[in-house]
Amino acid sequence: MLAKKVSITLQDEALSVVLSWDCFDGDDCFGDFRIRATQRDSDSSVYEFGPCAIRAVRKMKQFLGDAAEQSVGGGFQHPDVRTYDWCRIGSDLKLLVKFEGSKFEAEHTLKSPTIQIAEEPYSYDHKA
Repeated sequence: MLAKKVSITLQDEALSVVLSWDCFDGDDCFGDFRIRATQRDSDSSVYEFGPCAIRAVRKMKQFLGDAAEQSVGGGFQHPDVRTYDWCRIGSDLKLLVKFEGSKFEAEHTLKSPTIQIAEEPYSYDHKA
C-alpha cells in the first residue's frame, strides 16, 4: 500500500469515528495520525497522535476485515504517552483513547457500524 492519505470511517446511527493518516513520507511513516469522533448533533472530539508508522494502518485494516481479531491498538508519545485501543463486542466496536500526561480518557461505542476506507494514492513523481 502506498497512499499519501488514508481515512477509515466507522459509523452507526448515532456516532461517526474517522481515523486519518496524512503526509506519507514515501517510506514507512505518516506525518500525522488523528481520530475524530462525532456524536450526531454534537461537536467533534479530535484526538491527535502525531507521526505514525504505516504498520498501524495495516493492523487496523486487518482488524476490521477479520471478525476473529478481537482487538487492536497503538501507542505514541506526542508529546505525552497516548494510546488507542479497539475491541470487538459481538458486532459492535468500542474505542478507548487515553492520554497519560493529562489523565484524559474517552470511550466511544459503535453499534454494528458501517466501514468505509478511502486512500489517496502516493506518487513518487514530485514534478509540479
